[in-house]
Amino acid sequence: MEIHNPKEFATKISDVSECAFERAIILGKYSILDGKRVDWLDIEIPVAQSGKPRDRCLDLIGKDEDGRYVLCELKFRRGSSDNGNPVKAANQIMGYLVYIRQNYTTLRQHTNALGDIDWEVVANGDTRLVIAANHRYWDSWYGPRRPKGE
Repeated sequence: MEIHNPKEFATKISDVSECAFERAIILGKYSILDGKRVDWLDIEIPVAQSGKPRDRCLDLIGKDEDGRYVLCELKFRRGSSDNGNPVKAANQIMGYLVYIRQNYTTLRQHTNALGDIDWEVVANGDTRLVIAANHRYWDSWYGPRRPKGE
């Protein structure tokens, strides 16, 4: 089956949406999660292998400084519009791991944008699942963050 994923992604960020959030993260090349550096390897990877471009795409994949893969589902809220609740996001990222476990041999054909990915290790290893979102998304579900002592 042919893998439909661009070898390069657009680097111009002209809006403020989940897509722009994703591009900003990948263009930053790495993030710090729980005190560990995560180097981002690729975005928008079609893990369901349905043959349809952009069908069931993992938002981000990276690798932390300990060599552990990180799968990341992004959520973004601009105003009062809904972008799914955190439980749906957790189910979504866990579903992507299930697809990877089913399709890792096919995913080996995937050409990665920024680094090599060992899909068998992603499927069967100690892969971290992360939901990342802007503060408006989290505030809409859990209320505004308050400084300690307030």
